[in-house]
Amino acid sequence: MMYVDNYPDIGHGNQQNSSLPSLSIVFYMILLTSSVAGQKLISIYGIVISAGNMIFQISYMLVVCITELYGLKQARKIIITGALCNLFVSCYLYLVVKIPGASFWLNQDIFSQVTLVTSNILFTSTVAYVISEIANAKIISKLKVFLNSRWFLIRAIFSTSIASILDTTFMLPVIISHSSSKVASIYSSLILIKIVYSIALIPVLWILVEFLRKKESLFANDDHLPFSSVSYMKHSALRKLSITD
Repeated sequence: MMYVDNYPDIGHGNQQNSSLPSLSIVFYMILLTSSVAGQKLISIYGIVISAGNMIFQISYMLVVCITELYGLKQARKIIITGALCNLFVSCYLYLVVKIPGASFWLNQDIFSQVTLVTSNILFTSTVAYVISEIANAKIISKLKVFLNSRWFLIRAIFSTSIASILDTTFMLPVIISHSSSKVASIYSSLILIKIVYSIALIPVLWILVEFLRKKESLFANDDHLPFSSVSYMKHSALRKLSITD
């Protein structure tokens, strides 16, 4: 038995021109910024939301874009790396607070109050983040295969809506700690705002995906998408085949 694998490695040929590293950096920037800003609650027309929610939904759009163009495997790596970044920042901030400050530094109390809240939010939000983002990536990937790469906008709306519901649900402990008397109204309001916000961002997402398709010479036919989930599935199937010499 001789093993033959003529299928190109994923990413081969487009690696130098790939926009994936840039998308990853933007994703981590959005993730950490939203986590740090998440400790501040703001009111928009009487609806109380976290300041982090203003930009966190963009991370869902980026995961959809990455999964659509580069595949579930790449999206999962980026999501897990983002979680590790969150945990690192959370643990380091907590450690910094506990380290005694210089004798002439008089801002320890203020620094501790703000930084500990940020550290706690980073730590507790990581679970909600991972679950919602993984679900987002898996749903868009499965639907892409099931619908034969059609109806991208509908797939994106559905996946980000489910992700928003999961994220808000797993963030309930944080919501309860901030406003235990209005949990139901805040919970439902947050979900509604996140879904509406995601739908509003869909046109921008579509423009970004189409731009990257053209930029990297990726076509609608999945045979030409070296990073796509469909190509990855074909690659995995071919690797199991062997030809008798």
